[in-house]
Amino acid sequence: MYLDNRIQQKYTALLIAIMLAAGIIVYSNSFHAEMVFDDHSFIMDDPAVHLTALSWDGIKKAALEGSPPHRYLPNISWALNYYFGQLNPFGYHVVNLVIHLLTGMFLFSLIKNMLRVYPGQSRDIHPDIIAFFAALIWMVQPVGTQSVTYICQRMASMVALFYILSLLLYVQARMAMRQHPEHRLIPGLYFTGCLLAGVCAMATKENAGTLPLVILLYEWFFFQNLR
Repeated sequence: MYLDNRIQQKYTALLIAIMLAAGIIVYSNSFHAEMVFDDHSFIMDDPAVHLTALSWDGIKKAALEGSPPHRYLPNISWALNYYFGQLNPFGYHVVNLVIHLLTGMFLFSLIKNMLRVYPGQSRDIHPDIIAFFAALIWMVQPVGTQSVTYICQRMASMVALFYILSLLLYVQARMAMRQHPEHRLIPGLYFTGCLLAGVCAMATKENAGTLPLVILLYEWFFFQNLR
């Protein structure tokens, strides 16, 4: 069993590595693309995100006064990009791609866990392979080009990151409750992470307001059998 687990871990790591390599290759020509459209008003012409000293006051100013308002985490991320690289677009594009790749990894894990909610019914469907191809297609499909290469659309990819992470942690919490009903610590930690990721999603973009409804529907469909 220990050997099987090690082989499974290496197999999963290989699939993730292939997926990440594909994402990097697809977007490797975007690192030096110039700032365009709303990048000017949100980043280049907005003094609130021009962080020159790494301080709490500077970060708070970026979060509260940056444009667009109420999207605190993207504004902070632009301020940190400015602090480390000024207006050189390279660093902004690297961060955008990292967010996209992390989201792909979380999506892979979410789909894999979805297919294992009822292990007796999914023993022959190869969750790793299905999750790999689903996440790979999502990572390289052209619809995502804008959220990765258009710098200020980091808001879209960042909210997806926290949205999927929150749902993933909820699924892991519920599966932990099912597998070890006598334990409360591990599900509690997962639920706490779910809540924190959900708050981060809300602090990124307003469309994260649908997350509680999605979690409720997920619970009803996958864990309550539509009861």
